[in-house]
Amino acid sequence: MNEHSYDDGELTADRIKQAARRSCLRLASAAPAQWTELHLEFGGAPFQQIEGHWTLPDGVHRRWIPVAADLDALATAIGALRGWPRTRLELHLLAAGSFTVTATRDTTLTHSSLGGIGAALDPDLHVPAPGDDRPDSTAPPAGDPERAAALLRAGVDRRAELLGHRRELPPPATPEQIAETEALLGHPLPADLRALYLVADGSGDVLDSIDVFDGPRLLPLAELPGRHAHLAYAMRFNWDNPNEATVQDEPGPLDAVRRRHHHPAWLPFATVDDGNYYAVDLAPAEAGRPGQVIEIGRDRYDGPLYVADSVTTLLARCLDLLDRGCYEIDDEDDDLPYLDFTESARDPAGPPTVLHAETAPDTVPTTLLYAHLTGPAPVLAPLAAAPRLRRVTLAARPADGLGALRGVALESLTAPVAADDLAPLAGHPQLAVLDLSDGGGDGPLDLAVLRTLPALWWLNLTRCRPLDLSVLGELTGLRHLALTLGQWEALPVLPPGLASARLVDRDVTDEQAAAWAARIGLVPGEPYRVNGRTGNGS
Repeated sequence: MNEHSYDDGELTADRIKQAARRSCLRLASAAPAQWTELHLEFGGAPFQQIEGHWTLPDGVHRRWIPVAADLDALATAIGALRGWPRTRLELHLLAAGSFTVTATRDTTLTHSSLGGIGAALDPDLHVPAPGDDRPDSTAPPAGDPERAAALLRAGVDRRAELLGHRRELPPPATPEQIAETEALLGHPLPADLRALYLVADGSGDVLDSIDVFDGPRLLPLAELPGRHAHLAYAMRFNWDNPNEATVQDEPGPLDAVRRRHHHPAWLPFATVDDGNYYAVDLAPAEAGRPGQVIEIGRDRYDGPLYVADSVTTLLARCLDLLDRGCYEIDDEDDDLPYLDFTESARDPAGPPTVLHAETAPDTVPTTLLYAHLTGPAPVLAPLAAAPRLRRVTLAARPADGLGALRGVALESLTAPVAADDLAPLAGHPQLAVLDLSDGGGDGPLDLAVLRTLPALWWLNLTRCRPLDLSVLGELTGLRHLALTLGQWEALPVLPPGLASARLVDRDVTDEQAAAWAARIGLVPGEPYRVNGRTGNGS
């Protein structure tokens, strides 16, 4: 068991007090000279930054951000003891040895990216990603370690020739260093990526790197575990973005990459330091290859971008771009000239998967995954010919109703609706996300059909006129609900499985927000305090 974790048998007040004492001892070991007091506040989420400061004899505060592992584990243990989904900590430690840890349930309300106020009732609940049940790939890796190493060297040589100056790669990593990194990652590196590190341990730091791909630098081995861990937190499930990997509107074969926003077996290895990464995919879907290259990160929350079937292929394409003259050389600055590619090294475009139009054309590709129709009274009938269609966004009520979507693999619908517009979708087995607005005319929307949607877990009704919400209390599978203040006040019974909620209204007061949070069960409860000393005894 990790020293920062606690099993159920350890969750007692005395064990937690001893864990708090050990944490304070470790914190005190990093104290500056002549400190008098340490104050820390921890938000309770994994990888959450800790805000803290030392107090010096003259009263000056020196800011300090320690590693979160100790306090993360302590917060988790206290939360488990008290039944809190997430726990906040405040710690005071005196140089004389006494300490106080105050724990409270994290009831922080957030500003939702979709507007309004968000509340996480069960912040660690993850709705299963749609790609989790896909078959694994049985194909062998496409990479070739000897060729990858040769391509890396050839690319550096070609760039030196084009730029008129040569920069050397860093020294290689040792097999022992690679094995240590793989152990920290929990996954082995693909053979062709491992071969690159036996040539050079990265391609330099962010301010002084050699371009070996089509822009991103090869990260040094020492950075891989931290980047991997950071992405696991940064790309965690987001209730505001329900359409997780709903659409593959990128190049590459369909069903090559799992439909997720993140996976533990996606290992970042290159970046231009903008929050996006090239990663090797060690858990490809049925049409993929182990070790294929994908793009993940800040701009890829809706799902990864397929890049190439291997690191080897990516390097080969980059060298081909150089040989075909697909680059520009910038030598206007006083610094050394550098090279910019004018084409991408990504996989050529695959079949069309996205339709943006006013209405559906008479013929649509069978590979269509997403249709966004912007015109008034669009016609949906042709969409029935796209059985893989997963997501539909409409700007207006369709002229022929929603019946055309009954037989497709629809998972997400954003649309203006009224009266019984949803009736044709009754019993749809995959419809999981509904973002509905007022369609005008024909009376208020009838929500009775929601009882028949077994996959429904995300619902937004904030743009609908007043309607009967009583059915919502019967939706045992609903996990996220967004309503206006008036709708929340009119809701007779909360959905029993609600894990996330959103309040959308103009000028909501702090008192109204607090009352809403209490109504949905987000209450802090009594604080849990731990007092003790870092020395022997209590």
